[in-house]
Amino acid sequence: MKRKSYFKILSIFAIVFLIISAISSIIIKNKPKQLNNFAALTPEDKRAMNYSVVTDESSAVEETEFVKFNAFFLKDLDNDGYAEKYNGTCKDISENTLLYMDLNVLTEGKLVDGQITINGQNFDFGMSMIADDVLKNNYISENVTTIELKDVNAGTQKLIFGKITPKINNDTNNYSNNFNSITFTGRYIPLEGEPVEINKTVNLQVDWYGTTTAYMEKSTKYDVSYDRLEDNTLKFNFLIREEDKKLLLMGNYNTIKIPELCGYAPISVRCTKGGTYNYDPQTRELTITKESIINGNGIITKTLTRANSYTVAVQYPDEAYRAIGSYETIKFDIEGYFIGYNNTNEEFQNPYKSNIAKDTVEFLIRK
Repeated sequence: MKRKSYFKILSIFAIVFLIISAISSIIIKNKPKQLNNFAALTPEDKRAMNYSVVTDESSAVEETEFVKFNAFFLKDLDNDGYAEKYNGTCKDISENTLLYMDLNVLTEGKLVDGQITINGQNFDFGMSMIADDVLKNNYISENVTTIELKDVNAGTQKLIFGKITPKINNDTNNYSNNFNSITFTGRYIPLEGEPVEINKTVNLQVDWYGTTTAYMEKSTKYDVSYDRLEDNTLKFNFLIREEDKKLLLMGNYNTIKIPELCGYAPISVRCTKGGTYNYDPQTRELTITKESIINGNGIITKTLTRANSYTVAVQYPDEAYRAIGSYETIKFDIEGYFIGYNNTNEEFQNPYKSNIAKDTVEFLIRK
């Protein structure tokens, strides 16, 4: 009797172990593969590890077992030479990637009135596919939102694909969006019985990210005569550009070191065109700022241009000019950078600060 109880307990443990193993297998199967050298991954790859693996089981259509449909992206995240299917993608905003949709009508019946609706919140879907046994129309466009299907008979499998491109507009939230969706509708006509209405939605995560780069136009050398200056004031312009054209800009920030002239500090320092400014007479630094305007929902209501020109006016006292010999040379050192709104997930720098661009404005002042 004790021996039978012992084997009964062992059987129960074995069953429990098999159940736990099966559940663990399902969980592992639906998670991206973990890589050994996580620290060496790019931010893009690290972000991609947050997406779920798309399995064959997820292609099921609830209303019938004879129609399968799914939407996914491909990425070889573990570098084993084989791309896996994911429900999300992450790309530099200057790039694009392919979105795939797989339709399969199995062994009996047919699909009629089929339609695929692309609801891209932060991407446009571009296709270049012509009408065939499945596609009802030619689809050659950078922004396809609806795909109509012909009657699709049993035994037909169709892979529909196209590139997605960023659709950010002026919304800083659109660098990361998990409300994108692909909706598949139609009617399945079985060999026997009533038609079945099909309605399946697949949700997709799309992440975009980018950088900013500042470039400052080189200034020409100013050659001026003291007696021709207006109000003892030196005026100069400088131009700074954002080169990458990827991110919505938060602001442009510039600092100019104002020199003394013959040992005399300026009596007035202003930015007369281009942005708001502040001058600190103690450090003799002029800061010039120009920013976009954003509302509480993350929408930019006034954009900052990528090329910004500023005019600076520096007035010195009479004593400074009288102290000049035959001529005097002074230099104004300028530094500037841009800050852009970026993907808000932890894998990325947000906001993104550009490099510091530099220039020097030089005056040769003749007496």
